[in-house]
Amino acid sequence: MNAANDYFSQLYKTNITSLYRFGKGMGLSHDACLDIIHDIFCRLIEKNRVFETISVKQFLFRSFINRHIDIQKSRKKMINGEDINHLPFVIEVSLEDTAIEQEEKEILKQKVDYLLDILTPRQRKAVYLRFMEEMEYEDIAIIMDMSSESVRKLVFRGFEKIRNHAGNIPVFYLLSVLFR
Repeated sequence: MNAANDYFSQLYKTNITSLYRFGKGMGLSHDACLDIIHDIFCRLIEKNRVFETISVKQFLFRSFINRHIDIQKSRKKMINGEDINHLPFVIEVSLEDTAIEQEEKEILKQKVDYLLDILTPRQRKAVYLRFMEEMEYEDIAIIMDMSSESVRKLVFRGFEKIRNHAGNIPVFYLLSVLFR
């Protein structure tokens, strides 16, 4: 295997799970997510695109959104850049790996689902990218086609909603469950 193949293989292995979860959050099927990821990496390999200065994650997530838009347009379901940010974005919560009793897990899962449901799709997407994917505000701004300041406000307002509705559950604990 040559250096270019190693590079793309490592890039793929590092990012496939994040891109897949992002696509599922956008409401895409398993096959649609994998098709889009496959298309992105085929184009990268075809163009022999090596990243030096641009954020790789930012590029891949924006490419994912752009490819999704292209597919929708080709299916005559026109989605403009503004509308894509208002589509539902769902975060699946899994508490399988924690040492909480089953009943407590279910109660906590219901609470977390409720807190995610009170966020707008844009807030959920911004919060997800910021804390699950550990992206900088500037990268999220490019992905979501917004200003960095707007993304900061979106994330802040999302956390304010979570904090205001969290009740007696510490926000840091909820965040660790949500974004581990």
